[in-house]
Formats: sequence, C-alpha cells, structure tokens
Amino acid sequence: MISARRFPVFLAVGTAVLLQTVSGCGSRISEADGMVTYQGRPVVCGAVIFVGPDGMTKVANIDENTGRYYIEGVGAGTVGVAVFSTDPAFPRDTDNPSNPQDPQKKNWNQPNVDRSSWRPLPSKYEMVHTSGLTVQLIPGLNCDVNIELQ
Repeated sequence: MISARRFPVFLAVGTAVLLQTVSGCGSRISEADGMVTYQGRPVVCGAVIFVGPDGMTKVANIDENTGRYYIEGVGAGTVGVAVFSTDPAFPRDTDNPSNPQDPQKKNWNQPNVDRSSWRPLPSKYEMVHTSGLTVQLIPGLNCDVNIELQ
C-alpha cells in the first residue's frame, strides 16, 4: 500500500518511466548510415547485414549510385557486419537481394549500375562470422558508420 505522503513521489516516478517508454528514451535500438567501400572505391551493388548483440539480423541495400546504406532496428552495442555484392549483370530479387533466382519473378529488377564500376568482393565478407567486421552503435541515430573493406 502506498502512503498518502509517498503517492506524489510514486506518481512522478511512474510518469517519468512511462514518458521515457512512450518517447523511446532509454531504447536500446539503433539506426545507422554510412558508405561501403572496397579498396577505397564505393561498393555499387549489394547489401549490408548487421547482427546486433541481441542476435537480431537486419539487412539494408547499398545505394547503387553512392555506395551508401541506411539501416534501422539494430540493437545498440557491438554489431557484427557482413557485406555482399551481387553482379549487376544479373537481375536480383528486391525482397532478398542475396538470393539469385528465376528472373521471371515479379520482384526481380536489373540494377541500374554500369558493370565496369562493379568489383566482386572477397567471399569472407559475406558472412558475419567470417568477415571480421564489427561496428559500435549507440542507441538512436549513428551517422557515417562507414564500412571499409580491404
């Protein structure tokens, strides 16, 4: 039972906790943007994969013109990263860009990339457990989280 003297304190603390929860303050969720480069040149076709400390996996396409990505819903902390780059000469499934399948599927499109600007990446970067790549994310927006592949 809460005494009458403690009720205002209880009410104030409860309200503060509720406001933090509703407003997202205290959230451990991150979003990030940045550029993906391989040997100093932008990766022009592909996607990044982030695996948060909670084990949740998020995937974001790499912009075909700039080599930039934007990803959201990633747990804050040390995040494992993988990058793959598909050959732009072949159509890709826009719902699952790493899955080459029948180009007659409705979700397939031809990337708008000059193939001469595309370079295949070493296969080690395609899996989080072999890439050796990690980033440190704080809750909220993380700008210019660049991924530089050698």
